[in-house]
Amino acid sequence: MYPMSHVGVRVKNMQVSTEFYCKVLECTVTGSLENEIRKIVFLKAGNSVIELIHKFEDNEKRSAGPVDHIAFAVENLEREIERLKNLGVQIIGGIIQVTERMRVIFFEGPDGERLEFVEQK
Repeated sequence: MYPMSHVGVRVKNMQVSTEFYCKVLECTVTGSLENEIRKIVFLKAGNSVIELIHKFEDNEKRSAGPVDHIAFAVENLEREIERLKNLGVQIIGGIIQVTERMRVIFFEGPDGERLEFVEQK
């Protein structure tokens, strides 16, 4: 098995998305790069890395990134759901009992990307 290196997400507004990931998911910005066609912001999310990618020329064509979802481990799903609601984050559906020991919830980022919290007991 290979450990995850990073997940790239295309975004329409780099500032809005960076603030969202830092505030809601408590990521930290570790760096960025920019050239004539794109800007990338690197975020540390626990032991993982997320790349927020803003392509200047085709940003109007794409409303969301090609990633299906990004999952984050949490200890208390109900507490996180309450926190998301308090932050005004759109939750998709309800709690899904995946197995006897795993429950998940999906929610949306600012560009409609699907994010997931996973609780394992």
